[in-house]
Amino acid sequence: MEARGERGLKTAAGGGETVKATRPEADIYDRIHVLRYMGNKKNLLRFIIPELVSLVKPGEAVLDLMAGSQAVAYALKRRNTLWVNDVEPYSHCLGLALIENNRALSLEPLTTAPTEGYFTRTYADTYFSAEQCREIDGLRGRIEECRDVYRRALYLTALIYAMCYAQSTPGHFAQFLPPDHPRVRCLRGLSLSGAFLAKCAELAGVVPTPFRNRAFRSDWRNLLGGACAPWDRVGLIYIDPPYSGEQYSRFYHLLNTAVLNDEPDVQHLARYRKDRFKSAFCYPRRVRGEFRDLFQSLTAVCPRAAVVVSYGSRGLLEIEELAELAGEVYPRVEIKEKAYTHSTLGKGAGPVKEYLLVARR
Repeated sequence: MEARGERGLKTAAGGGETVKATRPEADIYDRIHVLRYMGNKKNLLRFIIPELVSLVKPGEAVLDLMAGSQAVAYALKRRNTLWVNDVEPYSHCLGLALIENNRALSLEPLTTAPTEGYFTRTYADTYFSAEQCREIDGLRGRIEECRDVYRRALYLTALIYAMCYAQSTPGHFAQFLPPDHPRVRCLRGLSLSGAFLAKCAELAGVVPTPFRNRAFRSDWRNLLGGACAPWDRVGLIYIDPPYSGEQYSRFYHLLNTAVLNDEPDVQHLARYRKDRFKSAFCYPRRVRGEFRDLFQSLTAVCPRAAVVVSYGSRGLLEIEELAELAGEVYPRVEIKEKAYTHSTLGKGAGPVKEYLLVARR
């Protein structure tokens, strides 16, 4: 499954990329691509992972409080016990498939015929062609027949990948391209079922772990206020909250519907779910209070854990403001930064800074 050379060269099956370490162990990690994601940390792992592993012992529990695409947790899977959480159903599905799952599961090809269902009735010729919607409906019906929770999560992860691969959008599901857009014809001709089957083959090789990981689906207040896990055993908490005024649920509402397999009422031209989650971190008047509450809760529930917050230079708060809030309860606060080019999925790319705020008792 893994081979290391003298300089830390690592090759992993199941979507792992070959990475040459620039310093021992810290840069050896696994990556897997599932979806295009706003704020995806997959390309920042060389910056983030060395800082995280310097703060937590091998095997010790790491809580990824807002796990998103699961990229950071997946990179730590061989090294640490992982408790991953996100309020969004699609992220929880990825957590079950990629992080909590620790079995090599073969995914038999699902034979299915295109079917008329909710996606066809609701989204035909918007985010997908009518035929692609029928493919989604057909695949989703077959996946529902799978009773093994992890195998089902892996199938859904493959479906998430296929939907992101074939979407007629700028790169997210907040809007779809107009029918006369020059890219639409090409995108509508893509085989969603073909992409699904190819990803199924890859997901059979999800990296293993000797640890008992867990994936939760909750907002941070309910998670930390409950008895889901022995929080006092957590050695490190990693937090990647929303940065801007954009509600992330706008960008992934179709993925949630595919995972939940429900038939929600939709609204607006973009056909968003009416019940989509809205984060207080995305409101300028609420973000300071939300971070203050978060830091206070973490010191009470996980008293010995170090905290690392990823935040962007285009965030609602200046990094100095965030450090001030952390400093109210943590006596040691450091800020580290990395400049990089950030893609806004349809709005171009530009130079930004990624900050890591490190807070310790």
